[in-house]
This record gives sequence, C-alpha cells and structure tokens, in this order.
Amino acid sequence: MTAVEFAKQFFTYSLWSLEALALPPLLIISICAATSLAVAYSRQEHLMRELWRRSYWFVFTQLLFFPVVISLGVLYPASGPSFYTKVSTATRVTDVLSWMSVALAAFWVYRMKGFRWFACSLVVLLEVILLGAFVVSGMALSGDWL
Repeated sequence: MTAVEFAKQFFTYSLWSLEALALPPLLIISICAATSLAVAYSRQEHLMRELWRRSYWFVFTQLLFFPVVISLGVLYPASGPSFYTKVSTATRVTDVLSWMSVALAAFWVYRMKGFRWFACSLVVLLEVILLGAFVVSGMALSGDWL
C-alpha cells in the first residue's frame, strides 16, 4: 500500500466514522452530552478560573486513539467476511485500545476533582466520537460491513 492509497483510505474511514455520529443512538447521546457539557460549563465557570489546572487539557489526548484505530483498519483489512477468517491480531489490538480508552476516560473523570460533571460530559462526548472510529475500524478488520 502506497502512502497515497493509505491517505485516501484513512480519509474515507475517518469520514465514515464521523458520519456514524448521525446514527440515532449516537446522535442522541452526542446531543445529551453536548447539552450537559454546556450546562456544566455555565454552572462551573467561576470554579474553572480558580481551580483549573493545565494538566486538565490532557483529557483531549483521548482523541489520539482516533488515528491509531483508523490506521489499524486501513493497514489490516480483512480479506473476506468474518466467518471465513479467524480473529486477527489487529482486532485484538483494537479491543485492547477500546478498553484503554474507557479506562483513560474513567481516569480523567476521577482526576478532575471539582469538575466531575464537566469532565464526565466531555469524556462521554469524546467517547462517542471514538466509538465511530472503533465501529468503522472493526468493520474493516472483520470484513463484515453494515
């Protein structure tokens, strides 16, 4: 696979994973999380000026899972439907990455004392974005496309 083919497929899978956010369950969760985030920000704004630490910005490192997972889907696609192939190592790595993402989300909610409502809303919103990437990558790795 050349770099141009990789970039083209990466862009396509990224676009599909963002389009997955328009699916009704993910859309409802996204809207609820965004609304909760806005309300939490408006209620805790005065605390954020006083208690906000620079390290809290690292919560956005969770988005680094997005390109990694999409890259796994691009580099290791299944050659056929899942009933023809066994579970690949890339699929297992994706599973581990998904659990690491959830663990990191829980860590950030725990770490942001005083802002847990805000942190929980933000982390749920980030997890919904990552869920789209995990779904598209999982379909590519398994060969079972919806």
